[in-house]
Amino acid sequence: MALREFGMNSVWWQFLKALNELGHEVVLLPFYGGSVETPWWRSYPNPLGFISGLNRASESLLTNLPFFSDFMDYRQKTSTLRDGFIRMAMRTYRRTLRRVAQREKGFDLAVFFSIPMRYLSGIPTELREQFGFATIYYDGDAPASLPRYGGLSTGLYEGGQPHEYDAIIVTSKGSLNDVRELGGKRVHFMAEGADPSVFSPLRVEKEFDISFFGIGAKFRKNWIESMITKPSLMMPKATYVIAGIGFDKLNLGRARNLGMTNYRRFCCSSRVNLHIARQPLAEVYASSSSRLFELACMGCCIVCNPIEGLSEWFEEGKELFVVHSSEEAVKQYEHLLADDEARARVGGLARKKVLERHTYLGRAAEMVEFVSSSGLVDR
Repeated sequence: MALREFGMNSVWWQFLKALNELGHEVVLLPFYGGSVETPWWRSYPNPLGFISGLNRASESLLTNLPFFSDFMDYRQKTSTLRDGFIRMAMRTYRRTLRRVAQREKGFDLAVFFSIPMRYLSGIPTELREQFGFATIYYDGDAPASLPRYGGLSTGLYEGGQPHEYDAIIVTSKGSLNDVRELGGKRVHFMAEGADPSVFSPLRVEKEFDISFFGIGAKFRKNWIESMITKPSLMMPKATYVIAGIGFDKLNLGRARNLGMTNYRRFCCSSRVNLHIARQPLAEVYASSSSRLFELACMGCCIVCNPIEGLSEWFEEGKELFVVHSSEEAVKQYEHLLADDEARARVGGLARKKVLERHTYLGRAAEMVEFVSSSGLVDR
């Protein structure tokens, strides 16, 4: 398996942990980042370790330069440099992958987690023909990964061969046909989720009234203005905070920008947590986001922007709230801030829903069932 190190890192970790807890042996060969050993998987050293270090150093430098107006833009603006680094070392990576496949002969399945397909051309076919591995490509970034959105999430399909994989899993139901049109043979929708052992409620003092945690403002600016900037000016007594990366250049009204901070403690310290889905995820039907399930799993009281297909996972007005304008947001915030019991009730019901239907243990079981029922492995 190959593990990617950026925003989806915690998602993959929860998923791999769940696979192990179902009784499956998990072995990793990292593509980005270093090797991490845990009780839930074994990990080989990353053959691209030096190149990954150069890549991360260049991204860290470039994203702090003034002309980078949005954190998420770095993946596109540094694509040539990044590709050059990685292509130099792909022969080493392929050679290492062959050695791992030879050593791990008893394995049935190789899963590639959101690595740009252009780096992997030929690898799925080789693993299947020489070692008998079925191969799955797991796109955790759809629909932002699709060409029609400019391949925002590292251009996963650009220059790739989707037909090489025995199956492709996407976390956006509305993106299934897009991936089929790109050449995917079997395409399966599987929503993201949360691990309750990781995202459980913390008993901490409520420091903030309205909060939002995110990585980058790309495709979010209008709703940040509608749900944070304008309401913060209309509610002078309320405490508004925003945390994460990529919001330094935005007009946040009265909201304080805390930068990177402890995610779980930050969310549990807030009376109302905002989930602001990026435009592609909000507009393409049932495009799941891990943060929504994480907030719910922590028992947070959630208010979000309109999301197509939200009812696939949560009941509006019972387990979370949706607002359509700044005025509606202010009204909803004021109501929730005045009613501690209502916030606790809604957060409790949202957590209950995750525990019943949206854990990563359930998602892992779903993937195992898909692999078995599709005949990708013999057992």
